[in-house]
Amino acid sequence: MRKQPVIPILAGIFIGIALFAIPFFLFKMALFVLIFGGLFRLMARRRSRGGYGYRQPLHPVMTDVIRRMNQEEYSEFRQTLERPYRSYQAQEIPIEIQ
Repeated sequence: MRKQPVIPILAGIFIGIALFAIPFFLFKMALFVLIFGGLFRLMARRRSRGGYGYRQPLHPVMTDVIRRMNQEEYSEFRQTLERPYRSYQAQEIPIEIQ
């Protein structure tokens, strides 16, 4: 006879604790997902842009320099742009801006 009232009381206590703790758990889980999801998106965005090898578009000042190049200089310039970024074989081309 004593076991009968104890079981519903314990069940009520556990259900009450669960109802009290679930919002905190859900908040922590949502915060965890938002933080790590944001970090993952930042890393994926950097990777989709080419990562460390991403090259910025040429500065508008370069258009005048490119227009003044002859065909041979321009072909050398294009070859350096086609090489991988930070390549050990890449040679620096001196560009004079006037």
